[in-house]
Amino acid sequence: MSEIILFAVTVLLAVYGLSNLIRFVWSLIIGKNHAESSLLVIPIKNGTAEMDLRHSIAIAENCGIDRVIAVECDIDGETKRIAETVANSKPFVEICDKNDRLSKIIL
Repeated sequence: MSEIILFAVTVLLAVYGLSNLIRFVWSLIIGKNHAESSLLVIPIKNGTAEMDLRHSIAIAENCGIDRVIAVECDIDGETKRIAETVANSKPFVEICDKNDRLSKIIL
């Protein structure tokens, strides 16, 4: 019985290590080797705003993306405050309203 548990733990750790290795290699491939500035635009909605924003920040940091713009899509006040708190933790993150013009958001 202990051999089966040890085998299961070993397999889980191997899968976890392999996924981190793939993530590392992928970040080297699409990393900071580009000359242009890059932009990640995401919509944020009620219920998943914080999770989506944190995930986008992690992607931006791992892939060398210069700016993250979160476009709020009909979110309530509490969700907006949470999203602003997350956005204020990183200087390259901005929150914009969905009614803003695209040229205003990008520039």
